[in-house]
Amino acid sequence: MQVHIFRPVAFGDEITLSYTIGGPSDVRQRMLKEYFGFSCACELCSLPAPELAESDKRLRRAQELDDRIGDPKRVRHNPLAALRDCHALWLIYQHERIKDLRLPRLYHDAFQICAMHSDIPQAKAFAQRSCEARILCEGEDHPNVEGERALVKRPEGFENWGVARMWRRTAGEAVPREGAEGFERWLWRLEG
Repeated sequence: MQVHIFRPVAFGDEITLSYTIGGPSDVRQRMLKEYFGFSCACELCSLPAPELAESDKRLRRAQELDDRIGDPKRVRHNPLAALRDCHALWLIYQHERIKDLRLPRLYHDAFQICAMHSDIPQAKAFAQRSCEARILCEGEDHPNVEGERALVKRPEGFENWGVARMWRRTAGEAVPREGAEGFERWLWRLEG
């Protein structure tokens, strides 16, 4: 098994892997008991009851958002709402410190929304984030990383590029340079 780490590991530190793909604590615990025969006592599962309930609420909301983001009609006809759902999901992932494969998948979903609507600068930015997150999860040499790199270089190569054309922006259009916060507002289309 190949393991990729995203922070320094000191000698004697324990390296752990997730047995589940996440979700609220009741779902995680049920899966772990059923498939692996143990109850988890990790940092997340051991939170005090009120904090665990809040985390579970966020993770249930994350699943709802993920389901909505995957609705192709909504992506085509209401891309701004779909992208804002991506942003809301991203905020949950930040709060829950989720850095597994759900994160590059989220960035790729946002890329697809922008690519379908012909926005080159935004599509490139999301492809770049997806690529960087995939490198952390899967390693520099993984085929998925190569696919994302190709989309960073040429987002127009995406199979559904420009099927809706609602946000048409070219590569030459300026990307905001007003700091990280301004870039995030631009990227997620949070203006107005």
